[in-house]
Amino acid sequence: MRTADTDQLALVEHLRGARGRAELVARLRQGITAGVLRDGETLPATRVLAADLGIARGSVVQAYEELLGEGFLATRPGGATRVAAAVSARPAAPPAVAPDTTAREPEPRIDLRPGRPGTVGLDTDPAWRAAWRRGADAVPVDLPDLAGDPGLRAEIAAHVRRTRGVECAAGDVVVTAGTAEAFLLMLLTLRQGKPRLRVGLEDPGYRYARRTVTALGDEPIAIPVRDGSVDPAGLPALDAIIVTPSHQYPVGGAMPVARRYALLEWAREHDAVVIEDDYDSEFRHGSAPLPAITGLVPRAPAVLVGTFSKTVSPALRLGYLVIPDPEVAAAVHATRELLSTPVAQQVQDAARHFLAGGGYRRHIARMRRVYAHRRSLVAGVRLADGLTLSALEGGLHAVISWPRGHVAGQALRDRLGRAGIACGDLDDYRLVMRDGDPEGVVVGYAAVTDLQLDEALAVIARS
Repeated sequence: MRTADTDQLALVEHLRGARGRAELVARLRQGITAGVLRDGETLPATRVLAADLGIARGSVVQAYEELLGEGFLATRPGGATRVAAAVSARPAAPPAVAPDTTAREPEPRIDLRPGRPGTVGLDTDPAWRAAWRRGADAVPVDLPDLAGDPGLRAEIAAHVRRTRGVECAAGDVVVTAGTAEAFLLMLLTLRQGKPRLRVGLEDPGYRYARRTVTALGDEPIAIPVRDGSVDPAGLPALDAIIVTPSHQYPVGGAMPVARRYALLEWAREHDAVVIEDDYDSEFRHGSAPLPAITGLVPRAPAVLVGTFSKTVSPALRLGYLVIPDPEVAAAVHATRELLSTPVAQQVQDAARHFLAGGGYRRHIARMRRVYAHRRSLVAGVRLADGLTLSALEGGLHAVISWPRGHVAGQALRDRLGRAGIACGDLDDYRLVMRDGDPEGVVVGYAAVTDLQLDEALAVIARS
Protein backbone atom coordinates (compact mmCIF):
# COMPACT_ATOMS: atom_id res chain seq x y z
CA MET A 1 0.00 0.00 0.00
CA ARG A 2 1.24 3.45 -0.85
CA THR A 3 1.69 5.83 2.08
CA ALA A 4 1.70 9.62 2.00
CA ASP A 5 5.45 9.70 2.73
CA THR A 6 6.15 7.18 -0.03
CA ASP A 7 4.02 9.24 -2.43
CA GLN A 8 5.95 12.42 -1.63
CA LEU A 9 9.33 10.70 -2.05
CA ALA A 10 8.25 9.16 -5.37
CA LEU A 11 7.05 12.53 -6.59
CA VAL A 12 10.26 14.35 -5.62
CA GLU A 13 12.34 11.66 -7.36
CA HIS A 14 10.18 11.99 -10.46
CA LEU A 15 10.66 15.78 -10.47
CA ARG A 16 14.36 15.70 -9.59
CA GLY A 17 16.39 17.64 -12.13
CA ALA A 18 13.62 20.03 -13.17
CA ARG A 19 15.07 23.49 -13.66
CA GLY A 20 12.47 26.22 -13.79
CA ARG A 21 8.75 26.44 -14.42
CA ALA A 22 8.57 24.90 -17.91
CA GLU A 23 10.43 21.69 -16.96
CA LEU A 24 8.48 21.40 -13.72
CA VAL A 25 5.14 21.74 -15.56
CA ALA A 26 6.15 19.08 -18.09
CA ARG A 27 7.26 16.60 -15.41
CA LEU A 28 4.21 17.15 -13.21
CA ARG A 29 1.89 16.74 -16.19
CA GLN A 30 3.66 13.55 -17.24
CA GLY A 31 3.57 12.24 -13.67
CA ILE A 32 -0.18 12.77 -13.45
CA THR A 33 -0.96 11.13 -16.80
CA ALA A 34 1.40 8.22 -16.01
CA GLY A 35 -0.12 7.57 -12.59
CA VAL A 36 2.84 8.66 -10.43
CA LEU A 37 0.27 11.05 -8.98
CA ARG A 38 -3.27 9.71 -8.56
CA ASP A 39 -6.70 11.37 -8.57
CA GLY A 40 -7.15 13.47 -5.42
CA GLU A 41 -3.54 13.08 -4.28
CA THR A 42 -2.10 16.07 -2.39
CA LEU A 43 0.92 17.92 -3.78
CA PRO A 44 3.61 19.30 -1.47
CA ALA A 45 3.36 22.93 -0.43
CA THR A 46 5.16 25.20 -2.90
CA ARG A 47 7.80 26.18 -0.33
CA VAL A 48 8.53 22.55 0.56
CA LEU A 49 8.77 21.36 -3.05
CA ALA A 50 10.99 24.30 -4.00
CA ALA A 51 13.39 23.43 -1.17
CA ASP A 52 13.41 19.72 -2.10
CA LEU A 53 14.19 20.47 -5.74
CA GLY A 54 16.53 23.38 -5.14
CA ILE A 55 14.59 25.82 -7.36
CA ALA A 56 12.87 29.15 -6.77
CA ARG A 57 9.52 28.97 -5.02
CA GLY A 58 8.10 31.36 -7.65
CA SER A 59 8.74 28.72 -10.32
CA VAL A 60 6.73 26.17 -8.33
CA VAL A 61 3.89 28.65 -7.78
CA GLN A 62 3.76 29.45 -11.51
CA ALA A 63 3.84 25.74 -12.41
CA TYR A 64 0.95 24.96 -10.07
CA GLU A 65 -1.07 27.90 -11.47
CA GLU A 66 -0.49 26.76 -15.05
CA LEU A 67 -1.64 23.21 -14.28
CA LEU A 68 -4.65 24.58 -12.42
CA GLY A 69 -5.56 26.45 -15.60
CA GLU A 70 -5.15 23.28 -17.66
CA GLY A 71 -7.42 21.32 -15.31
CA PHE A 72 -4.75 18.88 -14.08
CA LEU A 73 -4.82 20.29 -10.54
CA ALA A 74 -7.55 21.58 -8.27
CA THR A 75 -7.52 23.71 -5.13
CA ARG A 76 -9.77 25.63 -2.85
CA PRO A 77 -9.18 28.71 -0.67
CA GLY A 78 -7.14 27.71 2.39
CA GLY A 79 -6.80 24.12 1.20
CA ALA A 80 -4.07 22.00 -0.32
CA THR A 81 -3.40 21.62 -4.03
CA ARG A 82 -4.49 18.20 -5.32
CA VAL A 83 -4.58 16.23 -8.55
CA ALA A 84 -7.94 16.92 -10.16
CA ALA A 85 -10.37 14.03 -10.36
CA ALA A 86 -10.38 11.83 -13.47
CA VAL A 87 -7.15 13.09 -15.07
CA SER A 88 -4.53 10.57 -13.94
CA ALA A 89 -3.79 7.28 -15.71
CA ARG A 90 -7.00 5.45 -16.60
CA PRO A 91 -7.69 1.71 -16.90
CA ALA A 92 -8.22 0.14 -20.30
CA ALA A 93 -11.39 1.15 -22.09
CA PRO A 94 -14.41 -1.15 -21.67
CA PRO A 95 -15.49 -3.35 -24.58
CA ALA A 96 -17.03 -1.49 -27.47
CA VAL A 97 -20.81 -1.33 -27.70
CA ALA A 98 -22.94 -1.24 -30.80
CA PRO A 99 -22.42 2.06 -32.62
CA ASP A 100 -25.07 4.76 -32.54
CA THR A 101 -26.19 5.18 -36.13
CA THR A 102 -28.21 8.34 -35.48
CA ALA A 103 -27.11 10.99 -37.97
CA ARG A 104 -25.44 13.94 -36.28
CA GLU A 105 -22.62 16.40 -36.79
CA PRO A 106 -19.30 14.86 -35.71
CA GLU A 107 -17.99 16.30 -32.46
CA PRO A 108 -14.82 18.34 -32.98
CA ARG A 109 -11.65 16.94 -31.47
CA ILE A 110 -10.76 20.42 -30.19
CA ASP A 111 -13.59 22.94 -29.91
CA LEU A 112 -12.47 26.55 -30.35
CA ARG A 113 -15.90 27.92 -31.19
CA PRO A 114 -16.40 31.25 -29.39
CA GLY A 115 -18.89 32.18 -26.68
CA ARG A 116 -18.04 29.36 -24.26
CA PRO A 117 -16.37 30.30 -20.96
CA GLY A 118 -13.99 28.19 -18.93
CA THR A 119 -15.36 26.53 -15.81
CA VAL A 120 -12.11 25.11 -14.39
CA GLY A 121 -12.30 24.92 -10.61
CA LEU A 122 -15.91 26.10 -10.38
CA ASP A 123 -17.28 22.67 -9.52
CA THR A 124 -15.01 22.49 -6.46
CA ASP A 125 -15.30 26.16 -5.47
CA PRO A 126 -16.65 26.19 -1.88
CA ALA A 127 -18.54 29.44 -2.48
CA TRP A 128 -20.24 28.04 -5.59
CA ARG A 129 -21.21 24.79 -3.86
CA ALA A 130 -22.41 26.60 -0.75
CA ALA A 131 -24.51 28.98 -2.86
CA TRP A 132 -26.38 26.09 -4.45
CA ARG A 133 -26.88 24.35 -1.10
CA ARG A 134 -28.35 27.50 0.38
CA GLY A 135 -30.46 28.05 -2.73
CA ALA A 136 -32.00 24.61 -2.27
CA ASP A 137 -32.74 25.04 1.44
CA ALA A 138 -36.32 26.14 0.83
CA VAL A 139 -38.78 25.00 -1.82
CA PRO A 140 -41.11 27.94 -2.58
CA VAL A 141 -44.79 27.35 -3.21
CA ASP A 142 -45.28 30.51 -5.31
CA LEU A 143 -43.81 31.71 -8.60
CA PRO A 144 -40.76 33.98 -8.32
CA ASP A 145 -41.22 37.73 -8.37
CA LEU A 146 -41.96 38.66 -11.98
CA ALA A 147 -39.06 41.11 -12.17
CA GLY A 148 -36.74 38.70 -10.37
CA ASP A 149 -35.87 37.85 -6.79
CA PRO A 150 -35.56 41.18 -4.92
CA GLY A 151 -32.37 40.08 -3.17
CA LEU A 152 -30.75 39.04 -6.44
CA ARG A 153 -31.77 42.30 -8.09
CA ALA A 154 -30.19 44.23 -5.20
CA GLU A 155 -26.93 42.25 -5.59
CA ILE A 156 -26.90 42.82 -9.35
CA ALA A 157 -27.48 46.54 -8.86
CA ALA A 158 -24.57 46.72 -6.41
CA HIS A 159 -22.37 44.77 -8.84
CA VAL A 160 -23.26 47.06 -11.76
CA ARG A 161 -22.69 50.21 -9.69
CA ARG A 162 -19.28 48.96 -8.57
CA THR A 163 -17.98 47.54 -11.84
CA ARG A 164 -19.76 49.56 -14.56
CA GLY A 165 -20.37 52.92 -12.91
CA VAL A 166 -24.13 52.85 -13.51
CA GLU A 167 -26.13 54.43 -10.71
CA CYS A 168 -29.02 52.04 -10.22
CA ALA A 169 -31.09 50.32 -7.55
CA ALA A 170 -32.84 46.97 -7.30
CA GLY A 171 -35.98 48.51 -8.82
CA ASP A 172 -34.06 49.32 -12.01
CA VAL A 173 -33.12 45.64 -12.57
CA VAL A 174 -35.15 42.94 -14.31
CA VAL A 175 -33.86 39.35 -14.22
CA THR A 176 -33.92 37.54 -17.58
CA ALA A 177 -33.14 34.10 -18.99
CA GLY A 178 -29.89 35.24 -20.56
CA THR A 179 -29.11 37.84 -23.22
CA ALA A 180 -31.46 36.57 -25.92
CA GLU A 181 -34.47 36.74 -23.58
CA ALA A 182 -33.46 40.24 -22.52
CA PHE A 183 -33.52 41.30 -26.19
CA LEU A 184 -36.90 39.62 -26.62
CA LEU A 185 -38.34 41.39 -23.58
CA MET A 186 -37.08 44.80 -24.73
CA LEU A 187 -38.25 44.44 -28.33
CA LEU A 188 -41.72 43.25 -27.29
CA THR A 189 -41.93 46.25 -24.97
CA LEU A 190 -40.89 48.69 -27.70
CA ARG A 191 -43.34 47.07 -30.13
CA GLN A 192 -46.36 48.34 -28.17
CA GLY A 193 -48.47 50.40 -30.59
CA LYS A 194 -46.15 49.73 -33.54
CA PRO A 195 -46.72 47.13 -36.27
CA ARG A 196 -42.99 46.57 -36.80
CA LEU A 197 -39.70 47.81 -35.38
CA ARG A 198 -36.61 48.96 -37.24
CA VAL A 199 -33.68 47.63 -35.22
CA GLY A 200 -30.07 48.54 -35.95
CA LEU A 201 -27.61 45.65 -35.63
CA GLU A 202 -23.83 45.75 -35.75
CA ASP A 203 -22.50 44.18 -38.94
CA PRO A 204 -20.72 41.86 -38.33
CA GLY A 205 -22.41 41.23 -35.01
CA TYR A 206 -24.07 38.92 -32.53
CA ARG A 207 -26.10 36.27 -34.36
CA TYR A 208 -28.66 35.74 -31.59
CA ALA A 209 -29.60 39.41 -31.70
CA ARG A 210 -30.32 39.04 -35.42
CA ARG A 211 -32.33 35.84 -34.84
CA THR A 212 -34.45 37.48 -32.15
CA VAL A 213 -35.22 40.50 -34.34
CA THR A 214 -36.16 38.41 -37.38
CA ALA A 215 -38.14 35.86 -35.33
CA LEU A 216 -40.38 38.70 -34.09
CA GLY A 217 -40.95 39.89 -37.66
CA ASP A 218 -39.07 43.14 -37.07
CA GLU A 219 -36.70 44.67 -39.62
CA PRO A 220 -32.95 44.24 -38.97
CA ILE A 221 -30.91 47.17 -40.30
CA ALA A 222 -27.23 46.38 -40.85
CA ILE A 223 -24.95 49.07 -39.36
CA PRO A 224 -21.33 48.60 -40.49
CA VAL A 225 -18.68 48.31 -37.78
CA ARG A 226 -15.81 50.70 -38.40
CA ASP A 227 -12.72 50.92 -36.20
CA GLY A 228 -14.21 48.59 -33.63
CA SER A 229 -17.69 50.10 -33.25
CA VAL A 230 -20.62 51.65 -35.06
CA ASP A 231 -20.37 55.36 -35.86
CA PRO A 232 -23.45 57.35 -34.75
CA ALA A 233 -22.78 59.92 -37.48
CA GLY A 234 -25.18 59.19 -40.32
CA LEU A 235 -27.25 56.58 -38.49
CA PRO A 236 -30.76 56.27 -40.00
CA ALA A 237 -33.96 56.64 -38.03
CA LEU A 238 -34.47 53.49 -35.94
CA ASP A 239 -36.59 52.34 -33.04
CA ALA A 240 -33.63 50.70 -31.32
CA ILE A 241 -30.02 49.75 -31.89
CA ILE A 242 -28.17 46.82 -30.27
CA VAL A 243 -24.46 47.43 -29.67
CA THR A 244 -21.54 45.69 -27.92
CA PRO A 245 -19.45 48.73 -26.94
CA SER A 246 -17.15 47.10 -24.36
CA HIS A 247 -15.70 44.53 -26.78
CA GLN A 248 -17.34 44.42 -30.19
CA TYR A 249 -18.46 40.92 -31.05
CA PRO A 250 -16.85 39.37 -32.98
CA VAL A 251 -14.20 41.66 -34.54
CA GLY A 252 -13.04 43.32 -31.31
CA GLY A 253 -12.51 46.95 -30.40
CA ALA A 254 -14.27 49.26 -27.95
CA MET A 255 -16.55 52.21 -28.68
CA PRO A 256 -14.76 55.49 -27.82
CA VAL A 257 -16.38 57.72 -25.21
CA ALA A 258 -17.15 60.44 -27.79
CA ARG A 259 -19.13 57.95 -29.88
CA ARG A 260 -20.98 56.79 -26.77
CA TYR A 261 -22.20 60.31 -26.03
CA ALA A 262 -23.04 60.85 -29.70
CA LEU A 263 -25.05 57.62 -29.75
CA LEU A 264 -27.13 58.80 -26.78
CA GLU A 265 -27.73 62.14 -28.51
CA TRP A 266 -28.84 60.32 -31.67
CA ALA A 267 -31.22 58.18 -29.58
CA ARG A 268 -32.83 61.24 -27.98
CA GLU A 269 -33.27 62.95 -31.35
CA HIS A 270 -34.94 59.87 -32.91
CA ASP A 271 -36.89 58.69 -29.83
CA ALA A 272 -34.93 55.44 -30.01
CA VAL A 273 -33.45 53.15 -27.36
CA VAL A 274 -29.83 51.98 -27.19
CA ILE A 275 -29.73 48.34 -26.09
CA GLU A 276 -26.23 48.02 -24.65
CA ASP A 277 -25.05 44.41 -24.66
CA ASP A 278 -22.28 44.63 -22.05
CA TYR A 279 -20.44 41.70 -23.63
CA ASP A 280 -16.96 41.00 -22.22
CA SER A 281 -16.76 44.08 -20.00
CA GLU A 282 -15.43 41.84 -17.20
CA PHE A 283 -12.42 40.66 -19.21
CA ARG A 284 -10.27 43.53 -20.45
CA HIS A 285 -6.62 42.64 -21.05
CA GLY A 286 -4.28 45.46 -20.17
CA SER A 287 -6.80 48.29 -19.81
CA ALA A 288 -9.81 49.21 -17.71
CA PRO A 289 -13.25 49.06 -19.35
CA LEU A 290 -14.76 52.31 -20.56
CA PRO A 291 -17.86 53.55 -18.72
CA ALA A 292 -21.14 51.94 -19.71
CA ILE A 293 -23.29 53.95 -22.12
CA THR A 294 -26.28 53.42 -19.83
CA GLY A 295 -24.57 55.27 -16.97
CA LEU A 296 -23.15 58.26 -18.83
CA VAL A 297 -26.13 60.60 -18.30
CA PRO A 298 -29.19 60.54 -16.00
CA ARG A 299 -32.20 58.69 -17.42
CA ALA A 300 -30.21 57.74 -20.49
CA PRO A 301 -32.24 56.48 -23.48
CA ALA A 302 -30.45 53.18 -23.04
CA VAL A 303 -30.71 49.86 -21.22
CA LEU A 304 -27.84 47.67 -20.09
CA VAL A 305 -27.98 43.94 -20.86
CA GLY A 306 -25.78 41.79 -18.65
CA THR A 307 -25.37 38.04 -18.42
CA PHE A 308 -23.70 35.32 -16.39
CA SER A 309 -23.33 33.17 -19.53
CA LYS A 310 -19.81 34.37 -20.35
CA THR A 311 -18.61 34.71 -16.77
CA VAL A 312 -20.02 31.48 -15.31
CA SER A 313 -21.83 29.28 -17.86
CA PRO A 314 -24.44 29.62 -20.64
CA ALA A 315 -26.21 26.63 -19.07
CA LEU A 316 -27.19 28.86 -16.14
CA ARG A 317 -29.52 30.84 -18.46
CA LEU A 318 -29.35 33.90 -16.26
CA GLY A 319 -29.03 37.54 -17.25
CA TYR A 320 -30.47 40.94 -16.44
CA LEU A 321 -31.62 44.30 -17.74
CA VAL A 322 -30.69 47.57 -16.03
CA ILE A 323 -33.20 50.26 -17.00
CA PRO A 324 -32.48 53.77 -15.66
CA ASP A 325 -35.56 55.45 -17.22
CA PRO A 326 -38.61 54.85 -14.95
CA GLU A 327 -41.07 55.06 -17.87
CA VAL A 328 -39.20 52.43 -19.88
CA ALA A 329 -38.83 50.29 -16.74
CA ALA A 330 -42.61 50.43 -16.11
CA ALA A 331 -43.28 49.35 -19.70
CA VAL A 332 -40.84 46.43 -19.38
CA HIS A 333 -42.51 45.33 -16.14
CA ALA A 334 -45.89 45.37 -17.90
CA THR A 335 -44.50 43.14 -20.65
CA ARG A 336 -43.01 40.78 -18.08
CA GLU A 337 -46.43 40.41 -16.46
CA LEU A 338 -47.77 39.13 -19.78
CA LEU A 339 -44.91 36.64 -20.22
CA SER A 340 -44.33 35.58 -16.59
CA THR A 341 -40.79 34.82 -15.43
CA PRO A 342 -38.61 32.15 -17.09
CA VAL A 343 -35.90 31.83 -14.39
CA ALA A 344 -36.30 29.27 -11.59
CA GLN A 345 -36.30 30.61 -8.03
CA GLN A 346 -33.56 28.15 -6.97
CA VAL A 347 -31.26 29.47 -9.72
CA GLN A 348 -31.90 33.03 -8.60
CA ASP A 349 -31.31 32.12 -4.95
CA ALA A 350 -28.01 30.43 -5.75
CA ALA A 351 -26.85 33.39 -7.83
CA ARG A 352 -27.80 35.78 -5.04
CA HIS A 353 -25.73 33.88 -2.49
CA PHE A 354 -22.79 33.60 -4.92
CA LEU A 355 -22.79 37.36 -5.44
CA ALA A 356 -23.45 38.31 -1.82
CA GLY A 357 -20.70 36.09 -0.42
CA GLY A 358 -18.03 37.44 -2.77
CA GLY A 359 -17.69 34.13 -4.61
CA TYR A 360 -18.62 35.67 -7.96
CA ARG A 361 -16.06 38.45 -7.58
CA ARG A 362 -13.32 35.94 -6.70
CA HIS A 363 -14.33 33.70 -9.60
CA ILE A 364 -14.02 36.62 -12.05
CA ALA A 365 -10.58 37.48 -10.66
CA ARG A 366 -9.43 33.88 -11.03
CA MET A 367 -10.72 33.58 -14.59
CA ARG A 368 -9.09 36.89 -15.55
CA ARG A 369 -5.73 35.30 -14.75
CA VAL A 370 -6.57 32.14 -16.69
CA TYR A 371 -7.78 34.06 -19.75
CA ALA A 372 -4.84 36.46 -19.68
CA HIS A 373 -2.52 33.45 -19.85
CA ARG A 374 -4.51 31.88 -22.71
CA ARG A 375 -4.57 35.20 -24.53
CA SER A 376 -0.77 35.41 -24.27
CA LEU A 377 -0.51 31.99 -25.93
CA VAL A 378 -2.75 33.10 -28.79
CA ALA A 379 -0.98 36.45 -29.16
CA GLY A 380 2.34 34.65 -29.62
CA VAL A 381 1.26 32.49 -32.58
CA ARG A 382 3.16 33.02 -35.83
CA LEU A 383 0.80 33.35 -38.78
CA ALA A 384 1.49 32.95 -42.47
CA ASP A 385 1.97 36.13 -44.52
CA GLY A 386 -1.32 37.85 -45.26
CA LEU A 387 -3.12 36.61 -42.14
CA THR A 388 -4.01 39.09 -39.38
CA LEU A 389 -4.67 38.42 -35.69
CA SER A 390 -7.08 40.78 -33.90
CA ALA A 391 -9.76 41.16 -31.16
CA LEU A 392 -7.24 40.37 -28.40
CA GLU A 393 -7.77 43.50 -26.32
CA GLY A 394 -10.44 41.75 -24.27
CA GLY A 395 -12.79 38.85 -23.92
CA LEU A 396 -12.57 35.15 -24.65
CA HIS A 397 -11.79 34.98 -28.36
CA ALA A 398 -9.55 36.21 -31.17
CA VAL A 399 -10.08 36.65 -34.91
CA ILE A 400 -7.73 35.48 -37.66
CA SER A 401 -8.65 37.19 -40.93
CA TRP A 402 -7.31 37.44 -44.48
CA PRO A 403 -8.25 38.99 -47.83
CA ARG A 404 -11.03 37.01 -49.48
CA GLY A 405 -9.65 34.08 -51.44
CA HIS A 406 -6.15 34.34 -49.96
CA VAL A 407 -4.28 31.06 -50.43
CA ALA A 408 -2.81 30.96 -46.90
CA GLY A 409 -6.25 31.52 -45.40
CA GLN A 410 -7.77 28.66 -47.36
CA ALA A 411 -4.85 26.46 -46.33
CA LEU A 412 -5.52 27.35 -42.68
CA ARG A 413 -9.19 26.34 -43.00
CA ASP A 414 -8.14 23.03 -44.58
CA ARG A 415 -5.63 22.29 -41.79
CA LEU A 416 -8.18 23.04 -39.07
CA GLY A 417 -10.73 20.78 -40.75
CA ARG A 418 -8.30 17.87 -41.16
CA ALA A 419 -7.19 18.21 -37.53
CA GLY A 420 -10.77 18.17 -36.22
CA ILE A 421 -10.51 21.69 -34.79
CA ALA A 422 -13.74 23.72 -34.81
CA CYS A 423 -13.72 27.53 -35.00
CA GLY A 424 -16.35 30.14 -35.83
CA ASP A 425 -16.66 31.40 -39.41
CA LEU A 426 -16.44 35.19 -39.62
CA ASP A 427 -18.93 35.26 -42.52
CA ASP A 428 -21.62 33.73 -40.27
CA TYR A 429 -21.71 36.99 -38.29
CA ARG A 430 -22.44 39.20 -41.30
CA LEU A 431 -25.83 40.56 -42.28
CA VAL A 432 -24.62 42.05 -45.57
CA MET A 433 -21.64 40.97 -47.64
CA ARG A 434 -19.67 43.99 -48.85
CA ASP A 435 -16.77 44.31 -51.26
CA GLY A 436 -13.51 44.15 -49.39
CA ASP A 437 -14.91 42.29 -46.36
CA PRO A 438 -12.23 39.82 -45.23
CA GLU A 439 -12.70 36.14 -44.58
CA GLY A 440 -11.67 34.71 -41.26
CA VAL A 441 -12.12 32.37 -38.33
CA VAL A 442 -13.19 33.26 -34.80
CA VAL A 443 -11.09 31.39 -32.23
CA GLY A 444 -12.47 30.90 -28.71
CA TYR A 445 -9.76 30.09 -26.18
CA ALA A 446 -11.68 30.00 -22.88
CA ALA A 447 -13.27 26.54 -22.73
CA VAL A 448 -10.26 24.43 -23.75
CA THR A 449 -7.23 23.36 -21.75
CA ASP A 450 -3.80 24.85 -22.32
CA LEU A 451 -2.73 21.54 -23.87
CA GLN A 452 -5.57 21.64 -26.38
CA LEU A 453 -4.88 25.28 -27.13
CA ASP A 454 -1.17 24.58 -27.67
CA GLU A 455 -2.04 21.79 -30.09
CA ALA A 456 -4.50 23.95 -32.00
CA LEU A 457 -2.07 26.87 -32.19
CA ALA A 458 0.59 24.53 -33.60
CA VAL A 459 -1.84 23.68 -36.42
CA ILE A 460 -2.71 27.35 -36.96
CA ALA A 461 0.96 28.38 -37.04
CA ARG A 462 2.01 26.01 -39.81
CA SER A 463 3.03 27.82 -42.98
